[in-house]
Amino acid sequence: MAEPNYYLSLFPQALIASMLDPAAFGSYYAVGTRVNSREEAMFFDVDPGHLEGNFDLDMARRRCVPDKQGNPKRSVYLSIHETLARIPVAALGSLHLVTSDGITLSLARAEDGKVDQPGLYLYQELCPVTPLVVSRLPPRAFCEAITAADTPIRLPRLVFADLELGELATDPVDGCADNLPYADLDHLRDLLSVFGSRPEKCSQLFKRRARGGLSYRLIKHGIYVGDNNHFGFYPFPALEALETTHRRWWRSAQFSTTT
Repeated sequence: MAEPNYYLSLFPQALIASMLDPAAFGSYYAVGTRVNSREEAMFFDVDPGHLEGNFDLDMARRRCVPDKQGNPKRSVYLSIHETLARIPVAALGSLHLVTSDGITLSLARAEDGKVDQPGLYLYQELCPVTPLVVSRLPPRAFCEAITAADTPIRLPRLVFADLELGELATDPVDGCADNLPYADLDHLRDLLSVFGSRPEKCSQLFKRRARGGLSYRLIKHGIYVGDNNHFGFYPFPALEALETTHRRWWRSAQFSTTT
C-alpha cells in the first residue's frame, strides 16, 4: 500500500493525509470540488517518519484508497487541535501557498534565515495565532523571544511572515509610505518610532488580528517557522521570478485581501 501524502494546514490548523499531490491538494483545499468555496490556503509537506507514535497513521493508510470509480481520496484528517506544536520543525518540507483561485506556489526551505536589510520589521503571525506585530528583532530572534521557555506568555512554536515596510523600516517618522496599503498608517508610524526612544522595547502589537488572512503580495523576505531551539526559513521569490517563472500564480495573488 502506497504511503499517502501528509500536509500540515495552517488555516485551519490541521494534519491531513491525502492521495493528491501538492498542486492538486491546493486546488481542492482552496476551491473545493464544486468551485463554491474560494479561500487562500497554506500547508507544509510533512515527513511521516516524524509522525509515528503521535498520530494514527495506520488509520490514514487504511482510508487513503481510491473509491469505486478510481478517484483518489482527497483528505483524511488526523488532527485539528494544537497540531503545529505536535510536529517538529525537522518534519516540515516544502511550504505551499495557494491563492483563492487554487493556484499553488511551492517554497523550498533554505539553509539559513538571514535577512540582509537592516531596520525595523512588521511581522504577521500565521499559526497558531494571527496578530500583526512590529519589532526591532530580526526573524530568528523574534521567534526565539516568542517561544522562550522562561517567557510568562509564550507559544510552543510559531509560523510567521515578514511584510513590506518600505522606507518606514529605517525612517518611521518621515519615510515615504505611499506604496503601503495598510490601514492606520499613522498608528503604524507611531509604533515604529517608539523603538528610537525606548531601546528596551523589542516588539509591539499593531493589530490583534490580520484582516482577510495573509496578503501574499506584501511578503518581504519570506515565511518562517520555529521555536526556541529550531528554525526554518522559506524565502519568497524575487519580483523578477514572480513576474516570469511564477507569473500565473503571481497574477492570481494580486487579488489577495490587503491587511
